[in-house]
Amino acid sequence: MTDATTRWKNQVIDRYEQERTDGLHDYRCEWRARGFWMCNCSKRRREAKGFTEPPKDDLYFPPPECPRCHYGLGHDGDGWVCPDCRLSWDSNGAGSSVKFTDDNGDLAASLAHWEARWAAEDKG
Repeated sequence: MTDATTRWKNQVIDRYEQERTDGLHDYRCEWRARGFWMCNCSKRRREAKGFTEPPKDDLYFPPPECPRCHYGLGHDGDGWVCPDCRLSWDSNGAGSSVKFTDDNGDLAASLAHWEARWAAEDKG
C-alpha cells in the first residue's frame, strides 16, 4: 500500500471510530475495519424514528430545499442530496426520483463472503 492509501484508510477508520463514539453505530453494525466499509446503522436509526417513506414532493427551484427538513440541498454532480435526511433526487428534482441514500440492502451475504475470505487469508 502506498503512503497516501494508508493515510486514507486510517482516516476512514478514525472517522468510523468517532462516529461510534458519537453513538451513530449500533450493535448490529456491519462495518469492518479490514475493508467492509458499509453498514445500515443510519437506516435503522431513521426507521426507528418512523421515517420509512421518502417524501414524494417535487423540488422547487431555485435553489431547492428538502421538503422534509426544509434545509438547502447540495448537488453531488448527479443530483440533489440532503445529508441530514439521507435523501437524493435526480437533477430535475422530480418527486418520483427521490430515494434514501442510507439503504445498502441486505449486507449479510456480502459480509459473510468477506469474513470467509479474510479467515482464509489469515490461515495463509
